[in-house]
Amino acid sequence: MLNLSAIILAAGSGSRIGTPKLKLKIDEEYFINVIIRKLSSAGVKNISAVIREDYKEWCLGNVPEALFILNEDPEKGMFHSVKLGILNSKKSDGIIIFPVDYPFVETTTIVKLINSFEENSGCIIKPCYENKSGHPLIIPNQLFEFIVKNSSNENLNFVIRQSKLPIQNVNVDDKGILKNINHKEDLES
Repeated sequence: MLNLSAIILAAGSGSRIGTPKLKLKIDEEYFINVIIRKLSSAGVKNISAVIREDYKEWCLGNVPEALFILNEDPEKGMFHSVKLGILNSKKSDGIIIFPVDYPFVETTTIVKLINSFEENSGCIIKPCYENKSGHPLIIPNQLFEFIVKNSSNENLNFVIRQSKLPIQNVNVDDKGILKNINHKEDLES
């Protein structure tokens, strides 16, 4: 069995929704804890969350199950958080990149992605629902150094295309992979 880690990207300010997304709740459970619970249920043991400095104290009191990686420059964007997560993760065969604003992804989807990675460990694993790719995704360790050394301020998809590593799309029956929470209305639909 391959060794997988997970990085939850949670350093955003949540300016569009009015509160940091890691502090949003589903059924009285914080988004970040929902994701950690699902990752743990899927068998992932090494879970890190990239957070801002001013979230540290809140996380220490409310998020018992993750290692925290501080992003001291969150204004540099999500790709900077990905780099920090990779640099500070335990040695692994691959990393699940999981934005905190996708809490509706089902545990069965995470298991399906992990199983696909087990069969295609040199590939980038992306979930697809009705021919649309979403999150989370799994990147193999062959991509780690390429991401960390990439000096561009581009996004992860751009860097993935540049890497020329094969992409394995995994069809899932889970529209949660597409449900990015950016506005209060997104929680209602």
